[in-house]
Amino acid sequence: MLVVLLAMHRRALVDVGESGVWVSLREGSKQICGISRASDEPLHKALNRLELSLGKKSSHPAKLLALDESGSQVDGSLRNDEAWRRIAWLSEFEVVPDAPRLDGASCYGEAIVGVPLVATATARHDGRVRFVWFADGEVGEGSLFTPREEHEGLSLRVEARLVDPDAALSEDESRRFVECGRVSRYRPAAWRDMPKLAAGTLRVCSYNLLADKFGRRTPGCPPATRRAPVALGEVLRLNPDVLCLQEVDAVLFDRFWRPQLEAAGYECVFVAKKNNDEGVATCARGRVVESRSVDLSVASTRVGTVGLVTVVRSDADLVVVVGNTHLYYDGDATALRCVQLVRLLEAVDELAPPRVPLVVAGDLNAFPQSAAIELATTGSVSSTHSDFLGFNTMVPPLVESPVGPLASAYDLSGDPQPTHRVNGFVATLDYILYANLHLRGVLPLPPLTEVIPNSDFPSDHLAIVADFTPNK
Repeated sequence: MLVVLLAMHRRALVDVGESGVWVSLREGSKQICGISRASDEPLHKALNRLELSLGKKSSHPAKLLALDESGSQVDGSLRNDEAWRRIAWLSEFEVVPDAPRLDGASCYGEAIVGVPLVATATARHDGRVRFVWFADGEVGEGSLFTPREEHEGLSLRVEARLVDPDAALSEDESRRFVECGRVSRYRPAAWRDMPKLAAGTLRVCSYNLLADKFGRRTPGCPPATRRAPVALGEVLRLNPDVLCLQEVDAVLFDRFWRPQLEAAGYECVFVAKKNNDEGVATCARGRVVESRSVDLSVASTRVGTVGLVTVVRSDADLVVVVGNTHLYYDGDATALRCVQLVRLLEAVDELAPPRVPLVVAGDLNAFPQSAAIELATTGSVSSTHSDFLGFNTMVPPLVESPVGPLASAYDLSGDPQPTHRVNGFVATLDYILYANLHLRGVLPLPPLTEVIPNSDFPSDHLAIVADFTPNK
């Protein structure tokens, strides 16, 4: 009976991982001592170390017996990673294996009226986390929170707390508070309104988010963790059925974009560039029936380029084949971009049955008069095009598109509205191309008279949007 009563207060939290074993002896939620040992070390060595630490506490015995559920002593020659999975009692300490606990929490974004903030937490062993937001009292729950006008001027913070935490956990292991700042006000100009058309309309959005490593090269550019919530707010306000993202940071996609977009009803697919920490993502409301990554890398560039082709069935039951890419950026690589686009269109063609709607979107890093865009919009381009200068003998007389001509949602005639600006460089680089669909309208683009990103725009590219209905 005495052992049982002691065990109600004394526990050994044990975490067996790939890199090692962590043991923490607790009295209530207070840690007495702890060790971290290699997985392949014999159990008796780990126990000796733990006994040394425990022996310094005069009120506790210095000898520890490792017992299994039947009360039999566990073999001290066993490896730590095997032995600790068998141990149920460590003398009077009840062993609690793999107890969920919080390792950390964070708040993405700035506290601005109308701009979503995203709370994230790292919890071990699939611990479930609840988020509660505070500003002069509790104001919301969930990982996503958008400050309202009545919160302006108040300090905002979020609490991440484990659901049903073990009693042996300390306060810091079961909940964390994160200060998100004082709520200010501005309405980003990037949040342009575009009312959605009638049911059955397919809305497509393409958006280069500006990967963090590229943003750091721009003076005054905030980190991606601050820009991402503003971009998310813009995306959610635009409410696309198909979303094509480029320069998506892999870590941000896993921790931020995927969970938030899935919570908003999207199914997402992400593919990183070869040997890189950013890539492209396609998200759809409805169902992603099939997806295929396309390696567009060229060894001589030392830069991975990738395409993503998905077959999407929208909520309106419209099947669309979507190609999404971010072509190689170098200004002299005009011929290379045309080759990369052909590869992407070949993959689109392989997944597209006859007369199925097609959408090819992304940052093509190509001017409207380039060989790549001529190929896409006319269905072919001559080897005499100036972009092939020096490569004329290496390409056929006529380079043809595997899917035939695609129309551009935005008008490319004359002097097209630019979609990108960085320093003094302003250009049209982003496109939504389509076939077997009827264009109903596009989102007007604001004039890029100032350097972006800035307080209004979270990227150096604009989000472009087009609405379609099926061909009759």
